[in-house]
Amino acid sequence: MHRSRIALLALGTLAIFGTACFGKRRAAPAVGPLVGSWEQSGAVAGAAGGDTASRQHFVFRADSTALWIVNTAARRDTFAVQYRLNATTSPAWLDLFGFGAGPLQGRTLYCIADLAVRDEFRLDCEPGRTGSTGARPASFTNQTLTLRRRR
Repeated sequence: MHRSRIALLALGTLAIFGTACFGKRRAAPAVGPLVGSWEQSGAVAGAAGGDTASRQHFVFRADSTALWIVNTAARRDTFAVQYRLNATTSPAWLDLFGFGAGPLQGRTLYCIADLAVRDEFRLDCEPGRTGSTGARPASFTNQTLTLRRRR
């Protein structure tokens, strides 16, 4: 009986102490809004002839890595990349970097992202040398992609 009281007292103290000290939730990491699978919605706004043969798909992971999958009529390319999101700017800044191959190897895609709509976001990017922030688009253009969350 005495052991039971001590055990209950210890558990109660731990529950109160744990809630007081550790119960506060930490702010979600900035990558949170993007985590998941996203698919291009419609053609690129400025694509000649409304080319729907080229489709893009992103898979963003919580560890700041992503897959960028580009499907064309001729082939499918998958790029494993890293990303960094700054959602405190308006529009948000998204950088895709760490390309291991292809024309973007050693470069960064500097993007702006409109995250205002749940399960959908707009993305516009320009390539630049890694560390060069001047490449980031100032506004959305006719090359803006709209991506929708895949369920």
